[in-house]
Amino acid sequence: SLNEKLRQLGQAPDDQPVPFAPSLLKNEIGPGIHVELHGTPVFLPDGSCFFIESQQKNSNTDRYRKTIMAVQYRDGAWQEMKPAPFSGTWNDGTITLSPDGNRLYFSSDRPVPGHPGRQGRDLWFVERTETGWSDPAHLDGPINSDQIEGALVFAENNHAYFFRRFDAEHGSAEVLACSITNGVFSTPTRLGGTINGPSFEFPVLASDKNGWLIFFSNRGYPETAGLYITFKDENDNWQEPQFLPPEINNLGLLFTATLSPCGNYIFLLNRQGNDKPLSTADGHQPGGIYWLYFPPLLEKLKSDSMITK
Repeated sequence: SLNEKLRQLGQAPDDQPVPFAPSLLKNEIGPGIHVELHGTPVFLPDGSCFFIESQQKNSNTDRYRKTIMAVQYRDGAWQEMKPAPFSGTWNDGTITLSPDGNRLYFSSDRPVPGHPGRQGRDLWFVERTETGWSDPAHLDGPINSDQIEGALVFAENNHAYFFRRFDAEHGSAEVLACSITNGVFSTPTRLGGTINGPSFEFPVLASDKNGWLIFFSNRGYPETAGLYITFKDENDNWQEPQFLPPEINNLGLLFTATLSPCGNYIFLLNRQGNDKPLSTADGHQPGGIYWLYFPPLLEKLKSDSMITK
């Protein structure tokens, strides 16, 4: 089972984050090399593989190239990270699986057919086939624009969230929502309430069934930059976001998370920031992937919000 495969990668956690697969998922930073994790594991439902985003710094330009890495489970063991067959040339990241596990969505700056010279990043997808993964296809429709899109997050009832960024270098990003009908994404709408603002926000995890959304915001950087959660009230309005508690946000600079297919475990990326990606300064934990048991945390957050939905 997937749980048995997960236990090969680290001791199953309780309500406190512990390192996940530190011998397999690690940064490589030293003279002439700077490769670091830039996402959290996205598992196929059958546990045969997971994907994770990595980025490599170009020493000549100080810019990063993001690559989707694949970790296969084969012959009773997890293999080393390798670039996914559909990634490695362009900037690819913010990985998401469709609810049925048959499509993998990601953002990419690869050329868009029919839009020569288009700048920024769009959402793309590959499909799972009997022989592997299809070639990447552009996600057509109003979900993509001339701006930057990414971080697609699925919820129940054919709903999805993503971010749109209005300036490649310095601008803010906002969380938008859309619905999906027969694989077609509707015209997105901007979320209301206090989720979006002049800072940078993007969705991380969501449940429409249970009325919550976890998102990243750099509001109040650095003290209160990190992961937030907001709940819907009885009128389906998003409430004032809560900064996730210290056991989460005190790890370091947290900006993304994923759930295991069963929903029991949440995976967190502790990056520490560009200048000190492996820092343990200020009592922070070393950079890397952490995991913890998710249901008790979610119940505590819901209780603290005084939302009874």
